[in-house]
Amino acid sequence: MSWRIQNEIIFLLGSQIQNKVLSDIYNSELKVYSIIVDEVTDKYANTEIMSISLRFIDLSLPIKGEFLDFRHLTRTTGECISKEIVDFCLHNNLPLENLRGQAYDGALSMSGAVKLAQNMVKMAGADLRFYTHCYAHSLKLAYLLHVNFQKLEMSLLS
Repeated sequence: MSWRIQNEIIFLLGSQIQNKVLSDIYNSELKVYSIIVDEVTDKYANTEIMSISLRFIDLSLPIKGEFLDFRHLTRTTGECISKEIVDFCLHNNLPLENLRGQAYDGALSMSGAVKLAQNMVKMAGADLRFYTHCYAHSLKLAYLLHVNFQKLEMSLLS
């Protein structure tokens, strides 16, 4: 099987999963959601990639969090980030007035951009109730720092 066919199969499966998650949001009683954005540099392609996940409430189950998409960024500015968020919501028929919160990874490259992105998304029509730093990302960074410190300590003691 060629790589093109494999990529097409992956794309089709991903689209089906994405449509299922979006239909869960459309069919939920509250129809409100929050967006979680994380940015990383693809060192092989030398590009910035933004992941988009949504959290939403289905009254029959606890809060759900689902990954939905990767977006390529031309720059990590607030304007570029907010444009991708708004485009994603509009493309997927997610009303901005139902967007209640945003969470970002808090990386240094995003720190100044976050406030601008948050404000620009709000100006685009989102009814934002809160913004939060992604604490799971902070926990991951603390864990990696701890592991690296232990490796350093082991190498110094041996």
